[in-house]
Amino acid sequence: EIIKMDYGMEGGSIRMRVRAAVAGYMLLRWSVDCSPDHRLTEEQYRLWLVDPLALYGVENAKLAPGYQAPSRPEKR
Repeated sequence: EIIKMDYGMEGGSIRMRVRAAVAGYMLLRWSVDCSPDHRLTEEQYRLWLVDPLALYGVENAKLAPGYQAPSRPEKR
């Protein structure tokens, strides 16, 4: 409950629109766990990204904590 109040959450989530150019940096500054399985356990990662695929194609997504680019299927 305290985290919800601290971040002004409504319904347990925060929805933000940001430019792709700053997305990775913003997620880093906010310490958002962007791993697909929400595996970052350090105390600073109180927030997690619901859909890591939202960062697909974002050049600076590698700055986002725990982000892993989706693997591409092998061509046959």
